[in-house]
Parts: sequence; structure tokens; C-alpha cells
Amino acid sequence: MSKQNDTDKDSDDAEDSPEDIVRGIKGLVGIGAGLWVVLVLVAIFHPGITAKVQFATDSSLSLFVLLAVVSQVIIYRRMAAQNERLIRASEKSNKVAEEAFHAGEAPYFGITEMSASDWNTGYFPKLKINYLNGGKTPAWRIHTRVKFSFGQTPEGGDSWELALQNHQMANTFMPAQSANEFHYVQKGFQLTENKLAAMRDNQIHLFVVVEIHYRDFRKVWHSQVFRAIADGHHFRDYDASERDCGICKKKGYNKPATH
Repeated sequence: MSKQNDTDKDSDDAEDSPEDIVRGIKGLVGIGAGLWVVLVLVAIFHPGITAKVQFATDSSLSLFVLLAVVSQVIIYRRMAAQNERLIRASEKSNKVAEEAFHAGEAPYFGITEMSASDWNTGYFPKLKINYLNGGKTPAWRIHTRVKFSFGQTPEGGDSWELALQNHQMANTFMPAQSANEFHYVQKGFQLTENKLAAMRDNQIHLFVVVEIHYRDFRKVWHSQVFRAIADGHHFRDYDASERDCGICKKKGYNKPATH
């Protein structure tokens, strides 16, 4: 929005410049008229009729030529300044349009499925994530950072990093409107009866925090973050629930119902 306002401001400045030219010409005419009056007065009191006429004619002609030259200089300078402002405004408008176009054409990732295996006491759960590139262009150099977090919030508990199980070239490139499965393993978070019971009773939760980095066709890097919460051995979007949505909190949709 600020970029568009800057563009509008430059355009307004460019539109005001003709008035500046008129004011400059009026000022120049006023100065010229004053000088011409002085010349006439000098001619009147100059000794000799012939000399008077010759002086007035030559001086007036020289003055008018000078005024014409100065007027042209003022007009050219003001027009040059106006053109520079128009060029700057045009460049800013083109930049805004180009950024909007690239934003619309960039890759955008979503997660269509997330589930855990080895979801039993004594095991270290593995994770499967299905990523979807829902954008209009491919994504290159894809890499991810994934972690388990065990606590009341995704950022408030103990955390363990997960590693990509298979580092394949296919996992680093994703065409537009395509999906791919990523498999992760870890040896830090082990399921126990106490942990499973606490999760069933909603006393504590297991979260997954995913950060994905990728590059678009302009070689510009992008980043997206996803947070999920365990629902059994499946995971749902933590930020999509009304309880954790900023807009729902603002509108009061997540307040407990009163009976």
C-alpha cells in the first residue's frame, strides 16, 4: 500500500509542474515589464531625439530577446523535472505490478496429510508428511526442518529434531500442482504409557513444527511454517482451529458457549 501511495504522490507532483511553469513565466514577464519601463524612462530623459529612439528600439529588442531565451530555459528545465518525476512514478508502478505478478506466480506449499507410524509404547514414532505445491510454478532446492514438541504449546515444551529418512533428488524439486511424500525418523521422543495417557486426557500434547524452504523460478528463496497437533497417530492443523485462530479470537468465536 505504501508503494502505491508513493507512486500516486509522484504522479501528483508531476501534475503540479505546469502550474509552476506558468508562475515562472508570469514572474519573468513582470521582471521584463519593470525593466522595459526603466528603459523607456531612460530613453525619455536621454539627450537627443534620434538617440532616444535608437536607444529605446535597441534596448527593447535586446530585452525581448533575453526574455524569450530565459523563458525557454525555464520551460525546458521545468519540463525536464516533470519528465523525471513521471519516469520515477512509472518505474515504481512497474515495480509494484511486477512484484504482484511474481507473488501470483510463485510456488505455495500446503500439507495434505500428516501421520505417525510406530505409535506404540516403547517406540520412537516416525512421521510421514505429504506436501503439495499449490502454486503456478515449480519449486527448487526444497529442504525442510521438522521437530516434535511435547508440551502445552508448540513452542513451550521439550523438542526433538526429525531427520529425512531418504535424501533423494526427487525431494528437492516439485512441479506446480504436484504432491510428494516425505518420511522422517528420530530417536529422541519415545512413547510411554504415561505420555499416551496424558495425551488422551488432553493434559499435554504432541506437536509437529515444520519449516520448509524453497526457491522459485526467479531464484528467490521462500519460507513457510506449519504447526500441527496430534490427534491419535494422525495430526491436524494447529493454527486452523478456532481456539488458536487470531481472527476467531478477535471476533470471540472461540469463547465457551453459555447455556
